[in-house]
Amino acid sequence: MADTQGSAPSRADLHIHSRYSPDSRLDPREIGRLAKARGLTALALTDHNSVDGHGPMRAACLEEGVLFIPGIEVTSAEGHILAYGVGKAPTSGKSAAETIEEVHALGGIASAAHPERVYTGLSVQVVRAARFDAVEAFNAQSAEGHNAQARKVAEELRLPVTGGSDAHFGDRISQGYLRMEAPPERADEAIEIILRGRNAAGGTRSGFGQVLRRSVATSYRWVLRGGRGI
Repeated sequence: MADTQGSAPSRADLHIHSRYSPDSRLDPREIGRLAKARGLTALALTDHNSVDGHGPMRAACLEEGVLFIPGIEVTSAEGHILAYGVGKAPTSGKSAAETIEEVHALGGIASAAHPERVYTGLSVQVVRAARFDAVEAFNAQSAEGHNAQARKVAEELRLPVTGGSDAHFGDRISQGYLRMEAPPERADEAIEIILRGRNAAGGTRSGFGQVLRRSVATSYRWVLRGGRGI
């Protein structure tokens, strides 16, 4: 289910990157402060293939009164996968199915990240074939057509949805979110609420200037990595 309405009693941004990702410089303390200021009740830190930021992010959330949900964005051989409820980084480079199995073995759940996005998004065919627990139905950095495809496959498979800003810069935090049916008090409770599926993913897509800024920064860091993806 997707939603584009305004503020809600309980909103969680489930896709945020910090300086522990190679393509972001956001400090966890800044993330926590901005999340609180923008009315988020919960957030997930989903750095690329790393959980190194969990400790600082947990401390920042505790200080700001925002619920911290441990997460990670894993690079599978077929595209990016969001995992929630894990304290260890799953192995990158495996197939989507193998990655999901490892996420489950670590006690977490797996959501298909920004389906159909060029280069890093899973195809809807992969989403249909793998045993995902949820689908990211709104990503503030994705094209509306890609978000629409994500919503469609989630409905087709009767899977719960997740939503997030995919923020790599502070001005994007809370642009995408999951409107939760009830305010969670613990990370495991938040995951249970996600799995119940009575939530709506929504927000506001990034404007042209924001997209251009990210594109330039992404290209620059891609060159610094020697043309290697994340």
